[in-house]
Amino acid sequence: MADDEHQILRTLAEYGQCWDGGRLDEWAGLFTRDARLDVAGRTIEGREAIRTYMATVQSGGGPGLHVTSNAVVDVDRDGTATAASTYVFVRPTDSGPVVAAAGGYRDELVPDGGRWRFRLRSISILSVRPGGADG
Repeated sequence: MADDEHQILRTLAEYGQCWDGGRLDEWAGLFTRDARLDVAGRTIEGREAIRTYMATVQSGGGPGLHVTSNAVVDVDRDGTATAASTYVFVRPTDSGPVVAAAGGYRDELVPDGGRWRFRLRSISILSVRPGGADG
């Protein structure tokens, strides 16, 4: 159980690390093939559709910095897991870094192909600055 929680926390961290580093194929691989993303009143279904959508709203990864914290993970007896965490997304500007978005993630994860992947990621947006993008 503890190892599962560690691996799930790794998946949560890799979401921001891969996106911010422009490693979009790796980032998309964090989702199951039939994953669902709920964000900004939209539901996107399927790994490739999620990748395409997010590349459109966030300019294909980087530059920016995802800071994810306060993660709470529950591994269920049926082999699935849920996680809740908060995030801040910071973008560079000519006058310094600005918080472009902040909010929360609510996730359902499943073991898939030897690792934990997102089956569902719901993104809530607390605030968005003009010119910012959602998390």
